[in-house]
Amino acid sequence: MQKVRGSNPLATTMEKSAKGVRGFILWNPINEQYFFRVYNPENRREYKDYKLQIEDLEIEIIAGGASLYESKLGNTLDWSSKVLKHG
Repeated sequence: MQKVRGSNPLATTMEKSAKGVRGFILWNPINEQYFFRVYNPENRREYKDYKLQIEDLEIEIIAGGASLYESKLGNTLDWSSKVLKHG
């Protein structure tokens, strides 16, 4: 972990690599923004939320119940029809 200091002394943060970190991209309907949540693996009641500021990030979907839908109206990533009970 590396300490990063900005011009504002209150803006000192700790930086660590995100490579290999497992978390969830979640939607906040109040401010209409996505964020990244990392749960404590030993206590899932504990978590840290991170504001998404990165504009281009490669991801791998590991959720077995997710499906990609393609149509003339647009493409969507959602839960599979089996999960949604549509199939």
